Amino acid sequence: MKEIYTIKELASLLGKSPQAIRQLIYRGHLPARKLGNTLYVFRRDLEQALKRVERQKKKASKEVEV
Repeated sequence: MKEIYTIKELASLLGKSPQAIRQLIYRGHLPARKLGNTLYVFRRDLEQALKRVERQKKKASKEVEV
């Protein structure tokens, strides 16, 4: 796995559009760094964001079961 992804690479990896990835970044759900004119997402930041989503899904499913 790479350590740093461009928006286009990340969109392809996750099966989302580049615009959807940018929205996640601009809304603060996915940290990114801008170097020059290009936004980059570090793998560790992506992994942390995905873990947060999984925790939220588990929490939501537990609330529905009760």
